[in-house]
Amino acid sequence: MKERRMTYMDNKIKLHRFDIVVAEITIQSESGHRQNKKRPYVIVGNEFGTLNSPVVIAMPLTHVLKKVNFPLHCVVKSADETGLSCDSMLLGEQLFTLDKTCEIICKIGSVTDEKERNRINQICYDTMLMGTNFATGGA
Repeated sequence: MKERRMTYMDNKIKLHRFDIVVAEITIQSESGHRQNKKRPYVIVGNEFGTLNSPVVIAMPLTHVLKKVNFPLHCVVKSADETGLSCDSMLLGEQLFTLDKTCEIICKIGSVTDEKERNRINQICYDTMLMGTNFATGGA
């Protein structure tokens, strides 16, 4: 990730749909171990909620490009606008609610490519609104 950082707490920046932020969340395993995980996320919540709520709805990005043809994944290209240092894959099956004041570290960019935005919109529809039915390979 590039070093162009604006922290939410310091600057009270306004976050918008398709912004890319770095957030650190705490994951607790079944055995009780806690692990902090820092990674980029794309904000996918609607504009009203994103601007007016203390939390945002987001999907994580990973630099590991596996299962790129999975219907709920898409690649977000690295570019000056995104702030990503390498192409990253959106994990549409993993929806997170991030607290603006304690989990979001900074905004690094935004998804500006129209094709990528359209693909993210389709993934949101398929994930949250029971969109396209995908074959599960099972019964």
